[in-house]
Parts: sequence; structure tokens; C-alpha cells
Amino acid sequence: MQAGERVLSGMNDLPPKARSTLELLLEPTPRHQGQLAWRLGLLLGAANMTLLGIGLSASNPRRPNNWNLLFALLAFVVYYNVINLTEAWIAGGKATLGPALAVAHGGAFVIAVGLLWWREQGASRIGWRRTAVSA
Repeated sequence: MQAGERVLSGMNDLPPKARSTLELLLEPTPRHQGQLAWRLGLLLGAANMTLLGIGLSASNPRRPNNWNLLFALLAFVVYYNVINLTEAWIAGGKATLGPALAVAHGGAFVIAVGLLWWREQGASRIGWRRTAVSA
């Protein structure tokens, strides 16, 4: 029984999303590398978003206006779009796998670690100090 108009004639006609990761590694065409970048991007993205979440969760719970949840949501949306853009650029031949993954996920890692460092050291280390107002 056929469900659609297009019938796949064999295993060679499978789209990259339906192939195993080992098959994608053995046939390094741009479309296969794009799909591989998307799969690796989800793994690296989960790790980077975990680090970013740890950095954004450190806040004062008594503070009435906590924008960290909004920043985390915005970071997720932007980062997920960067993962999809990376896949499209690699599949289209505009970028290669290694440098694209290094720029996209390395940049997110640097931002997450920088946020963790900034939270750990405090704003006073950078030069932002609260000064007491004398009356």
C-alpha cells in the first residue's frame, strides 16, 4: 500500500534525515554533512544551554523584576535558529562542517562560560561598584 505519490526506489534514495549517523559519516556530501551538523548541533546546543541556564539562574529571588527567564528564552530561540542556519549553510555548500560548528557552538560556549565567570567574580571585579551615597 502506498501512502504518497513519491515512492523511494531503494536505500540510496533516502533523504539525509532518514539515514543513520554512520551512513552520513561514510558519505560526506554537503547535504549529509548538513544533517550531521544539525545532529551534532543539538548535542552541543544542549550542553551550551545547560551552562547558560546555570549562569542565568543565579539571581536574587527577592528581586521583583527578574529578566533572566526572558533572556534564557531569547537565547534558546536565537541559538536554535543558529543551529538551523548552520545546517542550511553547510548543506548549501556555503560553509564547511568544522569551522561552522566551531564558530556557532564555540561562540555560545564562550558566552556561557563568560556569564558564569562574571556571576562568580561579581560585577565589582570588572569595575562596577556600588558607591555609598553620603547624606
